[in-house]
Amino acid sequence: MLTLKEVEAEALRIAREQFGAEQVKRTVVESDIDSEGKDSLSITIVLKSIGLLTGMRLGKTSLDLIDYMYRNGDDRYPYTHYATEKEMKELAARHD
Repeated sequence: MLTLKEVEAEALRIAREQFGAEQVKRTVVESDIDSEGKDSLSITIVLKSIGLLTGMRLGKTSLDLIDYMYRNGDDRYPYTHYATEKEMKELAARHD
């Protein structure tokens, strides 16, 4: 099973490939449980602007992450989310 740091590094590489290195601030990967009770991953890609989100980029990013997990024998599903740094700060403030 891949570590969260390994998945985080690959998610960052994939996101920068899709959106441009200067547009991707960071990635956050957390263990999660899906609706069927199976282990999964929550991957948040933090972008400078949500204006970069297009169907093609979203689909390719998700498929590349699924492929990475599969090729490395990790059966957790990578649920991908997108946010700006401002949204991440607002979310963190709500949980404090």
